[in-house]
Amino acid sequence: MSDWIQNIPLIDVHVHVGFSSRNVWAGDELLKIQRDENLDYLLCMADLGQKEELIQFAEENPDTIGILPYFNSADPEELKGAEAMLVSHPELVKGLKIHPAGYGYQVSMETVEEVFRLANEYNVMVQTHTGAENNEAAMFLPIMEKYPDTQLILHHAFPIQDACRVAESFANVFVDTSYTVDNREAQLYMLNRLGKEKIIYAIDGIFWFPKDENGKYIPQFRKRAQEMLSWYKNDRDVIEHIYYKNAMKLLGLEIEK
Repeated sequence: MSDWIQNIPLIDVHVHVGFSSRNVWAGDELLKIQRDENLDYLLCMADLGQKEELIQFAEENPDTIGILPYFNSADPEELKGAEAMLVSHPELVKGLKIHPAGYGYQVSMETVEEVFRLANEYNVMVQTHTGAENNEAAMFLPIMEKYPDTQLILHHAFPIQDACRVAESFANVFVDTSYTVDNREAQLYMLNRLGKEKIIYAIDGIFWFPKDENGKYIPQFRKRAQEMLSWYKNDRDVIEHIYYKNAMKLLGLEIEK
C-alpha cells in the first residue's frame, strides 16, 4: 500500500456506533481502531436513547469525535431531544441524521422541514438516507428550494441520477461513497458529473467490512482507500478531496499532517 495513502488525513462523516451491540464499535474499541487505522476524525451516529453515552464519548475525545444525532424527524418529542443536544453541546454536535424510510414515513415538507429549520438556526448540516419509494433523493428538491443554505449530504445517492441532479441544483448538496454507490462505476459517474468537491467519504458505519470468526467487523478503512484510488486512476488530488478536504470544509476542521 502506498505510504501516502496510509498517512493522508481521513475523515468519515457517517460512523454507526453503539453502546449495547457486540457488532457495533464504541468507546475504547473505536478509539483503538481510530489509532490503528490512522483515522483523523469520525462523526459518530447513535439514536437518542444512547445520547448520554455518545455525549460522554465525544466530550472525552473532542478533537477526533463529533456527534450526529439520529432521530425520527416526524416525532415532535424526538425533534425536541435533538434540539436539546444542539443547545447543550454545540461544539460537539456537527449535524442531524434522518432516515425516513427506517422510521416508516415519506419525505415531505411536513415530515422534515423542522430538521432543516433547526440546521439553519444552529448552523449544522443535515444527513439523510436515500432509498426506494418514500425516501428518494429527488424528494428533497422542494425542501432545498426553501432552505438553499442548508448543507445536505444524500447518503447512498439513490437513485444516482436524481441524487446528482439535486447536487447539481444546489451548491450545498453533496453525495457520499456508501452502500449503493460503493463501487467503481457509480463513483466515476458521480465524479464525472459533479466533480471532486461534491463527494464526501462515508463508509456507512461498519456494515460493509468483512467479519471475523466471532462475528466482529474487521476495520479496513485504509485498504478501502487504496481500492478507491484505483477507481480514480491513481489521481491523488481526487482521493484527497473525497477523503478529507471536502469534509474539513463542511465541518470547519483544521487537520495538518
